Amino acid sequence: MNNPSLGYKLKEIPAIEFLRFFSALMILVFHYVHFTYKGTSLSQNLSNLNLPFYNFLWIFYEYGKYAVQIFWSISGFIFFLKYKNLIAEKLISAKDFFILRLSRLYPLHFLTLLIVLFLQIIYLKQTGLYFINQHNDLPHFLLQLFLASDWEILRGTGFNAPIWSVSVEVITYAIFFVSLRFIGKSAYMKVMMIFVCLLLNAIGFKSSILGCIKYFYAGGLAAFAYESRNKIKRMDSLMFLLFMFLLFMLLPLTIFMSYILQIKIKSYVFLILLCTPIIIYFLATKLKISPSIIKLSKKLGNLTYASYLIHFPIQLSFMIYFNSKNEAVPYQNPYFLFVYIGVTLILAWFIFNFYEKPLQDYIRKIWHTKKLSAI
Repeated sequence: MNNPSLGYKLKEIPAIEFLRFFSALMILVFHYVHFTYKGTSLSQNLSNLNLPFYNFLWIFYEYGKYAVQIFWSISGFIFFLKYKNLIAEKLISAKDFFILRLSRLYPLHFLTLLIVLFLQIIYLKQTGLYFINQHNDLPHFLLQLFLASDWEILRGTGFNAPIWSVSVEVITYAIFFVSLRFIGKSAYMKVMMIFVCLLLNAIGFKSSILGCIKYFYAGGLAAFAYESRNKIKRMDSLMFLLFMFLLFMLLPLTIFMSYILQIKIKSYVFLILLCTPIIIYFLATKLKISPSIIKLSKKLGNLTYASYLIHFPIQLSFMIYFNSKNEAVPYQNPYFLFVYIGVTLILAWFIFNFYEKPLQDYIRKIWHTKKLSAI
């Protein structure tokens, strides 16, 4: 990426990699409660389940699902740094862009989809029900096969349900590409996209796609500020804080409209939308970090996608094992929490190094996009 017209050269940002890994851990802890399920739902409140270290991890157990929004914002931050100029200046085709993305996402998705299909059949024979996600039929399988499980086509979750967040992110990638190619790359465009999504939410449109777009473009604002800070030192964080202020001004407008239309707006959604890009921006600040820490951050960051997609199959495998022994899952035992997280992370390391990365490189080589892989 030596051609200056390609735009910003993305370097290692260790703090962002650590944030990705931390967010993945939040998801693992949040979904630990799956081990307590009887049928398809919880039988009691989380605080009454004696979950391991609940007094310390309660925020993960209760609110860990919002790590998905953090992932979306991080994606927006990275994508705008990486691809903004390439797409806007027509230096990368739509085909190459989506091959780069799908070669990263699809191989593991396809593998885990088949694994969960197989495991759910076993669990169904053991219990007469599927594990948590009950819509394991052909239509839902086909939607997952084409990464369309959360495109508002069919209701209900099935198979490897966590793929839902990747499904809506794929739609966001398309909007990201089209908006940069045909609208432009200014910061005002990012604010406009967020505003439109908030407006649609306020008048009653509820969609995970809108949610993804909001957080993705909020991360884009953080990228704009980060890039501007490196180009124009006098601006530093002022421009970013200005746009965050403008975004904040949308809060009373949305609350007012929700009051008029009698729609409930959850305040913590705005807290995440406002705070996450600010956190990402300041985490990206240049610090003197040893090469060993940078290397560690990259290795941990590489585990996030695999750990996210394999943790449900791992849980399902544990459930099948204990069912075969006619024993209850020892979810209240702190050691079991460590085993679950440890097994997930160790398998994620093997999967990334011996399946994800090799297959990703192979696909890109076949489609002649290898030269773009470093962008």
